[in-house]
Amino acid sequence: MKAALKAFLISYGIYFALGGVLIVYLLYSKKLGDMTLIDFLTTFSNCFGVFLIILCLGNGLVYIPKRYFQKTNKQLNFKYYLFQLAETDEDKASLRIELEDLLKLIHLYRSEKTSILNKENYSLES
Repeated sequence: MKAALKAFLISYGIYFALGGVLIVYLLYSKKLGDMTLIDFLTTFSNCFGVFLIILCLGNGLVYIPKRYFQKTNKQLNFKYYLFQLAETDEDKASLRIELEDLLKLIHLYRSEKTSILNKENYSLES
C-alpha cells in the first residue's frame, strides 16, 4: 500500500510540475490572460479527467477479453483442473490419514475402557 501511494504521489507530482511549468510559460509569453487562464485550467482538468476514465476503462477492456480467452482455452482449463484434482487428492490423502489416526485412538480408548471394566468386574467378584 505504501509503495502504491508513493508511486501515486510521484506521478501526480510530475503532472502538476509539468502543468505548472506550462502555465508559467504561457503567462510569461503573454498568450494567456486572466480569463483565459481560468478557461485553460477548466479545459485541462476536463481533459485529465477524460484521460483517467479512458485509462480505467482500458483496464476493464483488457480484463474481459482475457477472462473469456482463459475460459475458452481448453489446454489452460485442462491444466487448471489437473491442478485442482491434484490438490483435492492431497487433501483426501491427508484427511484419510487423519481419519485412520482417529480410528486408532477410538479403538485404543475402547480397549482401555474394556480392560478397566474387566478389572472392576474381577475385583467385585472376588
